[in-house]
Amino acid sequence: MLSLEPWTIFWTVVNVLVLFVALRHFLIKPVMGVIEQRNEMIRQQFNAAQKTQDEANKMKADYEQQLDTAKEQAADIIAAAHVRSEKEHSKAIADTEAERVKMLAQAREDIEKEQANAKKELQSQIMDIAMLAAKKIIMTGDQYDAKSGK
Repeated sequence: MLSLEPWTIFWTVVNVLVLFVALRHFLIKPVMGVIEQRNEMIRQQFNAAQKTQDEANKMKADYEQQLDTAKEQAADIIAAAHVRSEKEHSKAIADTEAERVKMLAQAREDIEKEQANAKKELQSQIMDIAMLAAKKIIMTGDQYDAKSGK
């Protein structure tokens, strides 16, 4: 059966302690060192990834701000173009109205000149007709006087 002798227990404890020290020195410390290096590498990669993410977020915010600025500028340009278009439209309407008034005044003036010319022409023709009629009356009166003897 199992015997518990003090020397056996002593040497077993010594062997376990020596084995523990040897394993700790040759196995556990190097493995823990590798694990620590691995943890440090992971920590550095995580920090680098976090830094990259922060930079990406900052760039995204900058791009969004630039996009908002560009949208505002586009809206301002469109508004300015709309105002300019309205001004040009109003100016074109005013110019057209002024041209219409000018043409109407010119047409009235031309009509008045034509009426005056027609009036003069008519007066001239009336005078000619009156002269012819007076001539005929005088001639007819002279012929009548010549026949009647007076």
